[in-house]
Amino acid sequence: MSNLYTEEENTWVAMISNCRITNTQIEWARKSYHDKLKAEGRESEYDLNYIPTFKEIVLACNAQNPPFDLWFRESTEQQQQFFNDAIDEEKDPPLAYSQWKIVGIYDDNDNSGFYAVAIETGEYTSNGVENGIIFSTRGTEPTTKEQYFLDLVYTDANIINSDITAQEVKMYEYLDGEFATLIQQKGYSNLATVGHSLGGYLAFSAAAHIVNEEGYAADIFMQGTNIDGPGVTEENLEAN
Repeated sequence: MSNLYTEEENTWVAMISNCRITNTQIEWARKSYHDKLKAEGRESEYDLNYIPTFKEIVLACNAQNPPFDLWFRESTEQQQQFFNDAIDEEKDPPLAYSQWKIVGIYDDNDNSGFYAVAIETGEYTSNGVENGIIFSTRGTEPTTKEQYFLDLVYTDANIINSDITAQEVKMYEYLDGEFATLIQQKGYSNLATVGHSLGGYLAFSAAAHIVNEEGYAADIFMQGTNIDGPGVTEENLEAN
């Protein structure tokens, strides 16, 4: 099957889900879009439900005073390049991920530690994936004492013991609720799950949940990608 997301695209997805994008940052980008229309005398084109691209989100964050850093921890050179490439006006055509749109956010980071985004890829893919959506889960984030315990102690320990994790419980609630509604409303044709580290395990767990749920999105599921995360065992699946 050639119509799959590439390894590079999956890496981009994982990096986006590891950013701290919330509805606040999306509203910043939406406001910037509206301000631009107003400055050009195009107020009649206002769309209160406009969904900004990842590029527009990065630009809006950079425009804050002080600039809002989308990365939780100190950025590496690769991560800074990732953001710089997203907004590079000289790239023609622009890199695909700069045009992707975040159409859903589930943020339970402060409680269970779970965070995920739904990314609409549109026409911007290498292999011609049509009308696609990607469910991507955040990876391990031991940046604070609280997050260390949520990710490494509670969640990772439960995975090793083949127990269902609090993050999986929240993930299934989102998949069967808001995410399922989103798919039905938008009519997506292709669905993939992607994650890095702990997020990779959760991406595989999400894939197993999706394909085993009758009446859900099994008919459009095409690809699950676990980047450097623990594998999902039969014991894990039975616990879930």
